Amino acid sequence: MDEVRVVIAAGCSDANLQNKAGRTPLHEVAAIGDQNLLKIMFKLHADANMHDKDDRTPVHVAAEKGHTSSVEVLIDKFGGSIRARTRDGSTLLHIAACSGHTSTALAFLKRGVPLFMPNKKGALGLHSAAAAGFNDVVKMLISKGTSVDVRTKDNYTALHVAVMSGKASVVETLLGAGADVHVRGGELGQTALHIAASLDGPESRECAMMLLKSGGQPDVAQEDGETCLHIAARNGNKEIMKLMLNENANAQIKSNSGETPLHVCARSCNFEAAQMILNHLSEKLSPEELKGYANQRDNSGFTAIHYAAEITANMIHYPGEDAKLVNLLVDYGGQVELQSLNTNETAMHMAARSGNQAVLLAMVNKIGAGAVQIVQNKQSKNGWSPLLEACSRGHTEVAKILLQHHARIDVFDDQGRTALHLAALNGHLPIVHLLLQHKAFVNSKSKTGEAPLHLCAMNGHVKVVNVLVQDHGASLEAITLENQTALHFAAKYGQLAVSQTLLALGANPNARDDKGQTPLHLSAENDYPDVVKLFLKMKQNNRAVLTAIDHNGFTCAHIAAMKGSLAVVKELMMIDKAMVIQAKTKTMEATTLHMAAAGGHANIVKILLENGANPEDENAHGMTALHLGAKNGYVAILEAFDKGLWRRCSRKTGLNALHIAAYYGNSDFVNEMLKHVPASIRSEPPIYNHHVVKEFATEYGFTPLHLASQSGHDSLVRMLLNQGVQVDATSTTMDWRGRTPLHLAAQNGHYEMVSLLIAQGSNINVMDQVPLCFAAANNHIECLRYLLQQKHDTHLLMEDRKFIFDLMICGKGNDNEPLQEFILQSPAPIDTAVKLSALYRDMSEKEKERAKDLSNVAVFSENMAVELLGIAASEYNAAMLLKAKDNRGRPLLDVLIENQQAINDMNNTSAFKQNTQIQKEVVSYASVQRYLTEIWTARVDWSFGKTLAFSLLVFMCPPAWFYFSLPLDSRIGRAPIIKFVCHIVSHVYFVILLTVVVLNITHKMYKFI
Repeated sequence: MDEVRVVIAAGCSDANLQNKAGRTPLHEVAAIGDQNLLKIMFKLHADANMHDKDDRTPVHVAAEKGHTSSVEVLIDKFGGSIRARTRDGSTLLHIAACSGHTSTALAFLKRGVPLFMPNKKGALGLHSAAAAGFNDVVKMLISKGTSVDVRTKDNYTALHVAVMSGKASVVETLLGAGADVHVRGGELGQTALHIAASLDGPESRECAMMLLKSGGQPDVAQEDGETCLHIAARNGNKEIMKLMLNENANAQIKSNSGETPLHVCARSCNFEAAQMILNHLSEKLSPEELKGYANQRDNSGFTAIHYAAEITANMIHYPGEDAKLVNLLVDYGGQVELQSLNTNETAMHMAARSGNQAVLLAMVNKIGAGAVQIVQNKQSKNGWSPLLEACSRGHTEVAKILLQHHARIDVFDDQGRTALHLAALNGHLPIVHLLLQHKAFVNSKSKTGEAPLHLCAMNGHVKVVNVLVQDHGASLEAITLENQTALHFAAKYGQLAVSQTLLALGANPNARDDKGQTPLHLSAENDYPDVVKLFLKMKQNNRAVLTAIDHNGFTCAHIAAMKGSLAVVKELMMIDKAMVIQAKTKTMEATTLHMAAAGGHANIVKILLENGANPEDENAHGMTALHLGAKNGYVAILEAFDKGLWRRCSRKTGLNALHIAAYYGNSDFVNEMLKHVPASIRSEPPIYNHHVVKEFATEYGFTPLHLASQSGHDSLVRMLLNQGVQVDATSTTMDWRGRTPLHLAAQNGHYEMVSLLIAQGSNINVMDQVPLCFAAANNHIECLRYLLQQKHDTHLLMEDRKFIFDLMICGKGNDNEPLQEFILQSPAPIDTAVKLSALYRDMSEKEKERAKDLSNVAVFSENMAVELLGIAASEYNAAMLLKAKDNRGRPLLDVLIENQQAINDMNNTSAFKQNTQIQKEVVSYASVQRYLTEIWTARVDWSFGKTLAFSLLVFMCPPAWFYFSLPLDSRIGRAPIIKFVCHIVSHVYFVILLTVVVLNITHKMYKFI
């Protein structure tokens, strides 16, 4: 208190000042619980609701310490909140309960702190008190109404929590209050008894005993199928196991993984626990049943002796426990020779893998020499015997034991490798010596032709190499199926020391594999400059080594540049710079610069250019180094090339790097180039055609937008269209054939690209062949459908016989959908359908190979015309339809009649019948009949009798016939029925005249002969 007064006197009167932990002076005073200091802090207006880093207020601190009077002062005078909660969601009641302050907890309850408010874990004050072991608080909270079986988020009750904390007195209280011992909690669905089985010590034993006496079931399984006996066995809890076995716990129950408690004992190396289980079962089972239990398999087919065999030294609890466990299992009938289901491994495999000599000796001594011979030579699924396991992992003593018992040394695994292969592969020199002493074949080969020397060379085991070659005569020229020697392997994997050793021992550095590669090629390919330097030093004056090519025509310089081996390239250039720079591959005519640029190795590109490499050299496909970098999108190489080269076009393709990058959709590369090259730049005519470059041999005038559209790169096209300052880089720019980007997008079926370009203002009606023609010609249905929905010239398209034919081809496998869409999207669907029918009829006569298909679409068009006319006639005036004129000014009725005449001229009987039927169907509509009647009568509304009288008048009175036959400009004169009557009378007059002339008997015809 005096110290506080001194601080105040010094002028430090800020009572709410916080330290690094966020605590104020009031927090500290609340922890002390001094009433006088609280009064001083009150005068200084200290805030009782200030939070520290754990969101604890001074009220929480006072509650934790059990200062009930201080709590009341802080709440009543300082205005401290009783609702405040800590970072983990604990209320004041939680704090008081877990601190064991019953009176403080009661004070909070009286002031209205919620009894059932959970924290973040879903725990109430009851759980907190039970975990801390405060029995009085537990009793008080239960008496105030807290349910004894209330659960947390993880479904743990207070009983679970108390057992977990080993609070036996609280467990007794909870059981006395009626706690349910069968409630499951946690992810595994544990009961309180499961938790007790997982703990050790007298408290857990006492808890388990109380739970068992209160009805706890030892054979109830968790979600993973494990019972209390499994759990106790894993932890070696002998006291708990005794309790469980005394309660007749079933030791034969299997978990979900198929493990019995005996498996768990063996896996955990708990000899006493295993002994306890087997002794217990020996009183209940027959010897055969007990043997069956000892050999029970889990889901993987492993028995308890398998798990005992893989015990390592750090798992045993005292010396010799592992051997005792194995002896115990064998004594109770455990069979060492049993193989697992998935891997076919025996217990000896497991012992050899773990390197446990004691376990292996125990098995060998127990089963006898004859059985050992059988078991130790059994192979697992991958072909490994126990000896191969031991040799692979370097367990020399285990290998000795197996060899002493005559383990076969010539066992091959599924890859054809022997124990010597595996020992050499992993560099286990003592085992290599041991195997060779037992007559292992030093040059034996695997299925891929690898000898032990190859494998130790690959992993850099120099000592093993020396032993194999010098001491045991391993062949340096032994080759694999790919014709690779041990030196190839050493060079391929960058083993410098082994390479030196092999060369010193006489290995051939010029040996070639089946790809024509020498060790030098392989070291260059995999970027091992030190190994490359080693080979170059040996042959420094032999240029043939540098110019040697593999089957692909690559020198080591090409390979190094392709793989990005900068150090190797530098070493090679020190020997022969001209060879490195000028050498070209056979087929592609590529230089090292091409290779480096194609791989995006900017550092190598820069060095090659600095040393005189020609950046304008083209490969067989017309690609320069910059073109190849653009093709693969390597922006980093751009800075290595002069800006003037950025615009340079290939002599074989006419394309520059920007065109190539756009064609392959490399947006970043294009974006970088656009800083110095305009987006409107066009490709140039190729200077000469090349037999390799076919796609662009005769094409030019492309902009980057053309090429990006042709390849369908949406994002790149958007970027090019947004190059606003480049006026020519619009979507309407044409190549030398007049094709826009839209044409190329449609030709290649890029639907999204087509829609994007049209949205940007592309005209679909430019050029003789519009994009619709390209889409139809290449059978791109989706693009065709989209383009048909745009504004287009139907009449112009119908004049293009190829487009009409392609439209039929597109529709053949799609129920004529494109043709139907074309008709419906046209300005006059009926007119279009009628004309298409006639066109297809005409084409069917000329295209004999596709006559049937063309006739079918002609019928389809005719049917559409009928249906459309019927629909239109039912909704609108038929006169308007039949009088409607096409683009040439012909009424629809005339078109129908004209098509009928065309079919007659074709003398096509089936077509004539079909068209006649269609005309009948058209005429059958009442509105059409009314219109045709009006045309026929020209509104001369005469009755039948009057019409008949007029016909007789014209016939009987030739002047009347002559008068009405004249082209009179009157309603009656223009009426078709009047003209028809006059026409009939004319025929009658003509017949009468002929009859009179022929039958006139006043003149004898023979006189004229």
